[in-house]
Order: sequence, then structure tokens, then C-alpha cells
Amino acid sequence: MNKRIKMLSFIIVIVIIGVLGVVIYSNATKDNEKTIEDKVLSETQYLEVKVINMANRINNVTTQNYKVTTKQVDDSSGTGDTSSNSAESGQESQSQGNGGSSSQEGNNDKNSSNQKKEQYDMERINNLSKDRQKEINWDDIQKEIEEIYTVIPTITLDIYQTSINQEDILKLNRYLDELSKEAKDKKENETLSKLCNIYYCISKFIENVSKDEVYKATIKAKESVLIAYSRINEEKWDEANKEIQNGIDKFSSLLTNTNVNYDKQLNVNKIYVILNEIKNVIEKEDKDVFLIKYKNLLEEMNGI
Repeated sequence: MNKRIKMLSFIIVIVIIGVLGVVIYSNATKDNEKTIEDKVLSETQYLEVKVINMANRINNVTTQNYKVTTKQVDDSSGTGDTSSNSAESGQESQSQGNGGSSSQEGNNDKNSSNQKKEQYDMERINNLSKDRQKEINWDDIQKEIEEIYTVIPTITLDIYQTSINQEDILKLNRYLDELSKEAKDKKENETLSKLCNIYYCISKFIENVSKDEVYKATIKAKESVLIAYSRINEEKWDEANKEIQNGIDKFSSLLTNTNVNYDKQLNVNKIYVILNEIKNVIEKEDKDVFLIKYKNLLEEMNGI
């Protein structure tokens, strides 16, 4: 009887250990899958930013409206009056302040750290109409491509560990090679076309690994906007109009999505309005106004 009880207890322990092992292995596998998907999403977002940056360089569009400048503020008078310098001249002023007689140097150094403060100001840097008159900086585009080439082997290997279609992975690498050739030859329209091809792959990758429905819809709409941007550069207004309508259709589902939180819903509404404004501009075939609306749209989309 005791032997039977011991045997039964032993079997129960073995079963429990087996079940626990299966559960632990299953959870570890899920965690690993989640980790690789998160990594691929981050890597794909890096590529997405690079592609948009290169496309924007064709027309010298920048979504950065301001730059931060620093000024040295002197509180030594204790009256609140300040003397300010540019970031470049600030170092010069500081070095001059460190001179003087050796008898005052110790106190001056100690007081300087307490009296000198940095003040930060925002300076507007973008003027779209003036920027458009500049030549395309193909060297910067080539640098962006070279930076992608340094990381694409690792990104490719990571993507292969997901359920993403292998054919799309091969397309990404092929499109990158084609982009490099067109950029070296300084061909505007062909370069934009290859960037659109790469963005198509990026959009599919994000659709596969991201769980954020708002973000995925935004990327899908941005894909259509980028194609429209490319078509307008070729003055193919009818094709651009169709692509913007595709973008509106892809994005409109978010307007009635009850799972979108309040803050994101504000962005969604703004994006939808700007998409329709862009459609109206395209119908008037006004490239200058389109680029302004396009820039505003990207800034809103970057907030998603």
C-alpha cells in the first residue's frame, strides 16, 4: 500500500514538473517573440525616418521649425539685468572672465559658477519658399543611404525571425540598391520613386509587428502621401489626387474608432482635416501650397 502511494506521489510530481516546464517554455517563447518584434519595430521606425528625411531633401522640406540657442546670463549685479551672447561667443566671454589678477582668481572662479547661467531661446530656422530655391544636397542623401547600409544586415536578420514575408525582405534590399544608384546619378524623380518602394516595405513590416492601430493607420496614410508627393514632383496631378484619396480612405476608419484615446483623437482629427486640405490643393495644382500643407501634415503625423 505504501509503495502504491509513493508511486502515485512520484507520478503526480513528475506530471506537475512537466506541466510547469511546458508553461515556462511557452512563456519564454512568447517573451522572445515579443522582444524580437519590438526590436524590429524600432529598427523599422529608424528606416521610416530616414526615408522621409531623404524624400524631404528633394524639395528642401524640413519639419524642424526652430533651433535652440543658448545665451550666457550674468547675474553678478543682482539686479536682474542680463548680458547675453551667442553660443559661440559665450566661451570667449567666459575665458575673458577667467583672466585678471591672480589675487582675485579664486573668488572669481567660485563666484562665476554661481553668477553665470545659461538661457535657452527658440529661433525660427525654416523658410520653405527660400529653402526650395536651394540646390538639392545629394551628398547628404548619399550619407543617409550609407548609414542605412551599415545597419541593414542586422535589420534583415532580425526581420527574418518574424513572420514577415521573405519576399518583402528581399525587396527592401533590392530597392535600397536601386535607390543608391539613382541618388548617385542625381535623378530626382527616380530617387523619389525608389524611396516610395522602400516605404511600401516599411509599411508592411510595421503592419506585421506593431499592435498600435492608430500608428499603423497613420503609416499607411503616410505611404499614400509620400507617393502623392513623388507624383507631384513629376507634375502628375491626377495620380497624386488618387493617392491622397487613398490616404484619406485608409485614415478615415480612425474617426469612428472608439479605442482611440482623447489626446490621439485630437491628432487624428487634425490629420484628417489636413489630408482633405491637401486634396483641395492638389486639385488646384499648386505645388508651393502643397509643400506647406505636406510639411504641416508630417508634423502632425509625427505626433502619433
